[in-house]
Amino acid sequence: MEMRDTFAVARLAEALGISEDELAELTYEIETNESDDGHPYSLRVVFEDDSPLWLLDKIGVQPSQNFVDISLNTFDEPEG
Repeated sequence: MEMRDTFAVARLAEALGISEDELAELTYEIETNESDDGHPYSLRVVFEDDSPLWLLDKIGVQPSQNFVDISLNTFDEPEG
């Protein structure tokens, strides 16, 4: 299980365009961004208010928001 967690951390950091060490500085939750009828659009990474502003800026979080959307496929394991 630890290897899968390591994989997930690496994939999330890559999707956000930051290092794994920088990711460790953030407090966040991952939710599904979906339509009213339950159709998933993307994964949404929601950051806590105490997240470093410089790091949120690096990720591309808009000043008036506390989240960023990433691909539904971010955590898919490579085939083969």
